[in-house]
Amino acid sequence: MDCGDGASTVEMVHVIDDEFMTDPILFKKLLEDAKKPLYPSCIKFTKLSALVKLYNVKARYGWSDKSFSNLLQILGDMLPVNNEMPLSVYEVKKTLNALGMEYKKIHACPNDCILYRNELNDASSCPTCGMSRWKLGKDIDVYLAPLVIDLKASWEVKAYDAHQRVLHNKGYFGYHACPICGEETNSHWLKHGNKNSYTDHRRFLPCNHPFRKQKKAFNGEQEFRLPPKELTGDEIFTKVDMIHNSWGKKKKFKQCESFANPTSYWKKKSIFFELEYWKYFYIRHNLDVMHIEKNVCESIIGTVLNILGYCSNFRNLVSLEELKLNGLKSHDYHALMQQLLPIALRSVLPKHVIYAITRLCFFFNALCAKVVDMSRLNDLQQDIVVTLCLLEKYFPPSIFDIMIHLIVHLVKELRLCGPVYMRWMYPFERYMKVLKGYVRNHNRPEGCLVECYIAEEALEFCTKYLSGMDAIGIPSSMKDEWKCGKPLLGGRSEHMKYLKTKYPRQSKRVKWLEDEHVHIFSYWLRKNVSDDISKKELIENELKWLARTKTINKNPVLGDMYFYGIVREIWDLDYNMFNICVFKCDWVDSKNGVKVDEFGFTLVDLSKIGHKSDPFILATQAQQVFYAKMELFDIEGDGNIADNDMDHHPFVNGMPNIKSFDEVEDYDEICMHTNCEGIWIEH
Repeated sequence: MDCGDGASTVEMVHVIDDEFMTDPILFKKLLEDAKKPLYPSCIKFTKLSALVKLYNVKARYGWSDKSFSNLLQILGDMLPVNNEMPLSVYEVKKTLNALGMEYKKIHACPNDCILYRNELNDASSCPTCGMSRWKLGKDIDVYLAPLVIDLKASWEVKAYDAHQRVLHNKGYFGYHACPICGEETNSHWLKHGNKNSYTDHRRFLPCNHPFRKQKKAFNGEQEFRLPPKELTGDEIFTKVDMIHNSWGKKKKFKQCESFANPTSYWKKKSIFFELEYWKYFYIRHNLDVMHIEKNVCESIIGTVLNILGYCSNFRNLVSLEELKLNGLKSHDYHALMQQLLPIALRSVLPKHVIYAITRLCFFFNALCAKVVDMSRLNDLQQDIVVTLCLLEKYFPPSIFDIMIHLIVHLVKELRLCGPVYMRWMYPFERYMKVLKGYVRNHNRPEGCLVECYIAEEALEFCTKYLSGMDAIGIPSSMKDEWKCGKPLLGGRSEHMKYLKTKYPRQSKRVKWLEDEHVHIFSYWLRKNVSDDISKKELIENELKWLARTKTINKNPVLGDMYFYGIVREIWDLDYNMFNICVFKCDWVDSKNGVKVDEFGFTLVDLSKIGHKSDPFILATQAQQVFYAKMELFDIEGDGNIADNDMDHHPFVNGMPNIKSFDEVEDYDEICMHTNCEGIWIEH
């Protein structure tokens, strides 16, 4: 009998047959359900395919178990007699558990001492503290133990472990709070501020930098020390190896007598050191840029504006009566730091302070870019060290908490770990909202989270084999976007390879290759598209149209040029087989209406319109910027009002010259605070 999804369902079951090596009876039962029609003479659904699709709808729309059971009973009554429709969620789960929807419950001591597993599986109380097992605790290493066992098993079968940059061995507090500088962390205690201050970033400057010799602008001493030596994984492991962890809220750690040291800042040995490869990682402490940026922005705003405390509607967060910003979240601070703060402070602070803050904002803007230019990272590191030194000159020591110090290490992690957006906390915090949406029974939130999560994973696997079934969480409207035609692989680079292969003697003559590429590319394109069509390959309509076009620009001029303007009209060009969207814009004269000021901002005079003969661009060529009206700027000496926007790539032309702003020398204390704890004052 040929059921609609019968063959696909059987194939799906055979894919996971390795999971049933120890339980062949369960595999046989699942295979029978994959072949058995939903009811006699049914040709569209098998029992298993019907259950999977119904459970997919339940998970997609968050139905309760009770409502789903009622639906199953109604469907069972509607279907012909002798149907295979289960009558309860319990029976459905018994069938689907074989697809990976089963999980193991592990109880934990409420004081975070142990997990009730292995030899303690049947214990009713904690052997460490005596507490009953029926509550949940929070000590992270205890709950990571099952994960470590899985990672060890993966290592034994030579599977690559991608969990190398997820956790920290220590918290960020104390005199040696920096996990990278370690014992060489430079800090001092502010008695009246009741906190540590982490300063003296001159150590990270080049040896001949003039800041190293300045005294009055910093702490009254010249600085000739080298940067702190970073500990290797082996060295850290040696320091923590003698620490004996004692889990639980009552006894956080216990050191052996020979190793006990009141000045030691290592409080525990991470459970990840049980992995034999952990100590060889270059990065074991992933610094979360999201929280660092949020805390740094909060410190600057609180210090500059003396307040406490985009994305969302930003005006709702501003209290004009109390002159405060209330209820800001991490992403609000992200928008403040990278877009709003440099503009907001332009007219309220001295130039040298604005310059230092603007440099810091530009740094985070460059750090968070999705594309990392490795050749510019050394300059970026030097820029941020100078910026931190400028902040030490102009701000009181109380602002320099550990978060501001950690900025100096972010470029190194960018170099080793890749783009920030792939490893900061924003995706995880957004996903927390998804997980919270799984909770139906608030008395058992953990069970709701686990069951919904594994159900989605199992159903995601089934969507690859069953027709008419979409993955949960992905809008069905996106399916059309996935059905893209086959692109012409390589384009220019592919044609260059073709020329070098066809003309091997000319393969090293760059000028000849460029000229030949311009002359024959259109013919090569037409032939390749024609060949793909004859092979019945799916080709985009735009590519077909380009291949048929006889007039192709044979003298293109390539280069990066920025034009600023305002969109006046949006045109949708209908070419019958496809549409193209273009913008008609008023462009500012690039010569007389645009310049970069001393702070690195792009000043645009919207009254000076140019390029009137070429007003159109493709919508794909445009980048959205925002314009903020500022005071009068004189671009050409005529006093016209210019608008201000921060370029999306502030480091394209580098930072402005520091000498034009930093005029503070040993004999000049005009910019220094003299009434703050921790400031060096000569008597």
